Order: sequence, then C-alpha cells, then structure tokens
Amino acid sequence: MRVRFSTKAQQDLVGIARFIAADSPRRAESFVAELVTVCEASEQHPNVIR
Repeated sequence: MRVRFSTKAQQDLVGIARFIAADSPRRAESFVAELVTVCEASEQHPNVIR
C-alpha cells in the first residue's frame, strides 16, 4: 500500500500547523512531522492504524 497525501490533506496539514503555530511554532512543526511519520508508517503496517 502506498500512502499519498491528497491536495486537500496537504491543505489541512498546513491549516493545522498554522493553528498550532499561533501558540507554538516549534510544536506546530513537530506535530505535523509526527503526524506525517505515522501516516507513512502505515505503509509498512497497514493493519495497525485504523
């Protein structure tokens, strides 16, 4: 299984990052990076994340 982020999903990630960045720019960056990492990990373990 290949994980791809749609244009809408990418826009949502930007929106999430901007929302969090209003309080903590550093946390916004790390949160989105963690979220992307988890999504990409589902390529290797598709039954773990539902």
